[in-house]
Amino acid sequence: MLLAPVFGLPFPLTAIQILWINLVTDGLPAMALGLEPAAPDTMQRPPRPPRESILSGGLWQRALVIGLLMAVVTIPLEGLARSAGRPWATMVFTTIVFLQLGNALAMRSERRSALRLSLRSNPTLVGAVLMGATGQLVIIYVPAFHDILGTQALDGIELGVVVVLSTTTFIAVELDKWRLRAMSARMPGGACRP
Repeated sequence: MLLAPVFGLPFPLTAIQILWINLVTDGLPAMALGLEPAAPDTMQRPPRPPRESILSGGLWQRALVIGLLMAVVTIPLEGLARSAGRPWATMVFTTIVFLQLGNALAMRSERRSALRLSLRSNPTLVGAVLMGATGQLVIIYVPAFHDILGTQALDGIELGVVVVLSTTTFIAVELDKWRLRAMSARMPGGACRP
């Protein structure tokens, strides 16, 4: 979002919206991800070297790509919604929250598809994501929050656009995991470190 002014667009988020995003997407979901059960093949994998960074194995690249993808989704959304007279700031704000929540769901496993993981295996994460999404909808549709968080109610089309765009991080992470599994299947012994 720091790139928006480079494209002649105003910075779309207020300080309180950034705090809200951190609370809703980084607080509870991040803690809940720590409760995700270990992958069944965890003990079959070789240990990581002791001096290896926690961001190795493609993790920093994945984080960079997801961040850039979020920018590629939200910056054009801001420009198009703004030129169409839509409540662009609320649309961008909500898209960022939903993108992050989708990313939390997708990142439950480094390799296995989130679509194959039972939601019952980590009800805390499901609850955190539902609470975050519900909280976001409350601040959009309950007028008492409009002045506090600088939001406006979205109509059905606007919310639909937000929801569709918000699936992009989930889909991107799932495609990357599919790529990792395909690479692993081609390697001797099927061992591919993420």
